[in-house]
Amino acid sequence: MGDFHLCNGLDKPVTVKQKVVKIPWKPPEHGTWMINVDAAVNEALDYIGVGVVIRDGFGVVVAALARRIFGKFSPHVGDCLAVRDGLSLAHACGTKKFVVKLNVLNVVRTI
Repeated sequence: MGDFHLCNGLDKPVTVKQKVVKIPWKPPEHGTWMINVDAAVNEALDYIGVGVVIRDGFGVVVAALARRIFGKFSPHVGDCLAVRDGLSLAHACGTKKFVVKLNVLNVVRTI
């Protein structure tokens, strides 16, 4: 760790404390699909990664998608694009009843 701190200009160790809350996965009600989406953004790169997993009420994966989107995007826009891809995939699969799960409240407010 000393080399890490030296290379990053840190004169003393940095402690990061995070509260981890474990929430068990719950399937959606019968006849409903759950769409989980996320985006990976590294603002130093010229692309982002988007992932989508769609499960039925039994937890079985119905469809999945992972793709690279070229361009410079903020994390917020990346998550919005992930939601768009999730909804597009669900539509292509023919579902009309679904729940979208994501971990970013500001995206929910944007939509």
